[in-house]
Amino acid sequence: MKICPNCGKELADDVKFCEKCGCSVEVVNQSQASDPNGIPNVPQDPNLAQMQGGFNQNGQNFNQFAPQYAAYDPKDHTSEYDKRDIADNKVFAALAYTGLMGMVIALLVNNSPFARFHARNGAMIQIAELIAVAFMIIPFLGWIAAGIMVIILFIIRIVAFVRVLKGKAMELPILSDVGFLS
Repeated sequence: MKICPNCGKELADDVKFCEKCGCSVEVVNQSQASDPNGIPNVPQDPNLAQMQGGFNQNGQNFNQFAPQYAAYDPKDHTSEYDKRDIADNKVFAALAYTGLMGMVIALLVNNSPFARFHARNGAMIQIAELIAVAFMIIPFLGWIAAGIMVIILFIIRIVAFVRVLKGKAMELPILSDVGFLS
């Protein structure tokens, strides 16, 4: 029985790669398996090195450093706004998701880019709700579709409201992917 050096999964003796993480578990012979310091040799071919389950040229696991780097989210625009603006206008920006009057208040407050971003998102939700209500003219199927759309938009509104209170400026889920709304 073999044990994967990367994830620790127990494997059959005849496998060459781990079924869980894809790491190579095959050792050609002991003299090639590691240098005198005990560091395993890693193939020089970059395609094979990628299959090694996250080991660099020195045999060190570079996945251990991954948590310190935050993943880039193209829908998160928080870094584009001044932290002071976010802190001062967070409540007004949250009003943009409470309805039409809240959206107007968010637009008029202190000339805040953060509040305007959320007022635009609030307007996007309002337009989507009007479209959902328009489906109600279709009997039965339109009523069901409109009901489902209104529930989804209500959930999106709550998610956006919570994100504002956390000081985030993120695009709306689902609606930001609809071309004519954004």
